[in-house]
Amino acid sequence: MRTVILAFIAISIFKPLGSLCQSAFKHGSITTSDGVKINGQLQVRSDVKNYESCIFKSSEGEKKYFPTEISGFAYQGDKSFVSGVLPDLFVEVLVLGDLSLYRYGEKYILKKQENVHILLSTPKRVDERNKIGHYVEDNKWKGVVSFLISDCIDNLGQVINKVKLDERSLTKLVVSYNSCQGSEFVEIKKDLKWTEFKLGVGAGIIRSSLHTQNKKGDYIYIKDSYTSIDPTIGFTIKISSPRINENISLDIESYFINAHFSSLTEINGVFTEYHRTHIRMQTISFPVSVNYIVPKNGFKISLSGGVNFDYHVQAETRRLSERVEKKIVTTYQETEAFAIKKNQLGYWIGVGAIKAVKRVDCGISFRYHLMPELNEGIGLSAHNTRFSFNVNLTKK
Repeated sequence: MRTVILAFIAISIFKPLGSLCQSAFKHGSITTSDGVKINGQLQVRSDVKNYESCIFKSSEGEKKYFPTEISGFAYQGDKSFVSGVLPDLFVEVLVLGDLSLYRYGEKYILKKQENVHILLSTPKRVDERNKIGHYVEDNKWKGVVSFLISDCIDNLGQVINKVKLDERSLTKLVVSYNSCQGSEFVEIKKDLKWTEFKLGVGAGIIRSSLHTQNKKGDYIYIKDSYTSIDPTIGFTIKISSPRINENISLDIESYFINAHFSSLTEINGVFTEYHRTHIRMQTISFPVSVNYIVPKNGFKISLSGGVNFDYHVQAETRRLSERVEKKIVTTYQETEAFAIKKNQLGYWIGVGAIKAVKRVDCGISFRYHLMPELNEGIGLSAHNTRFSFNVNLTKK
């Protein structure tokens, strides 16, 4: 049930943002069939859509262009696409030179002297003794690469053995070949890092809720829900690969939370019982998420989701009970209300906005955390949830 609730909240948050994602534009340009470059803005779209067309906005309005209409388009400081390599398609340009490298999905394409070579690696069935139905990768593509670079690369056998069918390895190889030839070449995404780390700090307000169910026996005095509103502070490490996709990052965070809950329960019967419950949790929370950025004019929208690990540095629950019978008050020794686990694993989602100010990304976010299985023992089922508003500063 809690998973269904989390899914509903995620849909409620992310679905209305779909239209925003579709309308995001970034500075860029198109190149006409005559080689004329026109500056404007390009709609930010997935590679799958960019292989088919681009949407360009200039002073003359907004228009969709297909590979048969223009020779290419490029996002400023980012990816570039050209037509004419594959029929009726745009392909991403990785290196332009005597030996050029392109990408179309998971396919890599080499072009030399107007000859186009598509590099493919397909599983090949091998029937050997004790290995019937065993599949290995077909490395015929290495033969193609070897043929194309054999006129300049030393230690060719070693180079071919090490090369992999991925963007990083092939880009390095094609750059080396063009450098060896002494010819002019352009590595399109040279200024984009393969791996980038960013550090940030954050602070905010958290509304923590503790929920209890299936109460039996000595736990009937515990309320169905508790609420605590507290400040929080922490830091963030963002790991991304701008070379592959600058809008996706892995965020590893740590926040300190000090939550306090209390209640007074009155139970009437032959005599009256009063139960005061105090719950205090000092927690170091570790949210780990995939963060997706949607560029907008002047700011960015941030969509996050992932897992959350809670380590309860200190978890204390106290129960103080009194019984009143015929004006006689009996006070019982203070006891533990229930046992709290030292660790918890849960889920979280969030949405936010980011604005660049000089060398710092300033962001705000709203988050929802669902943390199941808070308590130990039987007779009670407890979990906690959190809504938070955070302010984050990340060094660019």
